[in-house]
Amino acid sequence: MDVHFSLSALNLQIEAKIIGYVAPIKVVEVKIKIEIMKLLIPANKVGDNPLSYKK
Repeated sequence: MDVHFSLSALNLQIEAKIIGYVAPIKVVEVKIKIEIMKLLIPANKVGDNPLSYKK
């Protein structure tokens, strides 16, 4: 019983670590996609400077 409990606790720790590593990667992916979308939006909507375009 003790062995099983320690294994499940270890699994939770591993899952938490995986989530800890994956979550920031997902955030970065979303930020990159947003930047790509900004670049794909025609710059002529607001002048010629794509940085001046805000949603």
